[in-house]
Amino acid sequence: MEIKDYVNKWIASSTIYWKDIHQEIDNLQYVKEEDRDFAKNNIKLIFGKCIGVIENYLIIQDKRGILRIMPKLVANIYPTPKFEWGDKVQEVQRPEIKGEIENLLWHMKDDEFKYFIKINGKSKSRRYNPEELEFLKENI
Repeated sequence: MEIKDYVNKWIASSTIYWKDIHQEIDNLQYVKEEDRDFAKNNIKLIFGKCIGVIENYLIIQDKRGILRIMPKLVANIYPTPKFEWGDKVQEVQRPEIKGEIENLLWHMKDDEFKYFIKINGKSKSRRYNPEELEFLKENI
């Protein structure tokens, strides 16, 4: 796959950096130098959307921010999710339940994304399937 083909793809990375008493994984050499401290201190794995390419690096937007990595760190490529962080949504069955996508994850067994929402800034513990949510038809 050419580097430009990653743009607009949703990816998960291999472990970037991990150190404990039993093992150490250090893939920081595949992270752009300016981003290494942020990655080492804040990010073990990346899950997000490739929003561009600069030099030999993919620009990945995840929930925590932007990180530039080499394609060598890409572990998986996923289909485009129905919703992204910050999208305004409502429940299909109970449209009075309105919120914002707080997080999303890929569910391996179900082979689909699952979504978590927050309502008025408070996280809801329920996990939603894609068909249980729709884009908000009116403002929150």
